[in-house]
Amino acid sequence: MEEPGGFARLHIRGWEAHLHCHLPGEVRHGLAVALEVGGPGLQHLHQGGEGTHGHPLEEVRVLLALSRSCLHVLPHSGFRLPVEDLPGSPDQDTPHALPDDAEVQCAGTIALWTAEGKKVTYVVLTKGDKGAQDPSMTSEALFQIRKEEQRKAAQELGVERVIFMGNEDGELEVTLERRKAITRLIREYQPEVLVTHDPWMRYQLHPDHRASGTLALDAMISARDRLYFQEQFQENLNPWRVRRVLLFASDQADVFIDISSTLEKKIKALGHHRSQVSQWPRWEEWMRKRAETAATPQGLKFAEPFKKLTLS
Repeated sequence: MEEPGGFARLHIRGWEAHLHCHLPGEVRHGLAVALEVGGPGLQHLHQGGEGTHGHPLEEVRVLLALSRSCLHVLPHSGFRLPVEDLPGSPDQDTPHALPDDAEVQCAGTIALWTAEGKKVTYVVLTKGDKGAQDPSMTSEALFQIRKEEQRKAAQELGVERVIFMGNEDGELEVTLERRKAITRLIREYQPEVLVTHDPWMRYQLHPDHRASGTLALDAMISARDRLYFQEQFQENLNPWRVRRVLLFASDQADVFIDISSTLEKKIKALGHHRSQVSQWPRWEEWMRKRAETAATPQGLKFAEPFKKLTLS
């Protein structure tokens, strides 16, 4: 792409862009975000790294929805971006099914966001009270253990708060009442991006994963239209339109977020789920290999993959 007095070459992969450009008197090279491309050349560009430049950014919020037990919310914290196509900058909610889903699937990305000052709230959809093989363990005792583990993992990542919705593990059904509850959260926190399990992934066997993704996406639709759940307006919860969705655990990933700088924090956060990782042989090696496998075809070292949906 030609700029007056220089040139710029931009390679876009999902929501990330790698920039090589030469402007009069200087050369800039690094990770960039394409803010607007059109006409005869690159009109707006923000490039990361020292000594870089960019245009003023618009505010962005992100909703992160996970699958098994958590809905994560990253409310907006002042990051600005002219367009919504940015994976590393939103206010965010994350509905996921089990207490460790966020750490397994997207903790590296969450760590990137919180490092930038984004506020994150986890909303845990189920108790995670079935994941134990010890015959002396009760469901209620395991729930208390997993709540504390989730709080510690969230603290490790800089998550602001954790909300537990208390559904039974393995019994999360797609109901109108549960959709209404998540609609309320979307209207309250007003995210720009929703992150959740891909409910359409082939051969997804865990029922809570399928249900949490479906509930989050159904609630996203309800939250935007005034005639859904009108009683919420009495609480000043007005319609809110989510513009972007990131689906994790997808077999159609097209966005790969570089977590090379946060992989160790992701592993440390997951390690707080001791009741679970103690049952996984060589789990740290598995997590590193998983991130490497996602990253290598994209020319990265470690990455987390997502399927991106863009809504009008």
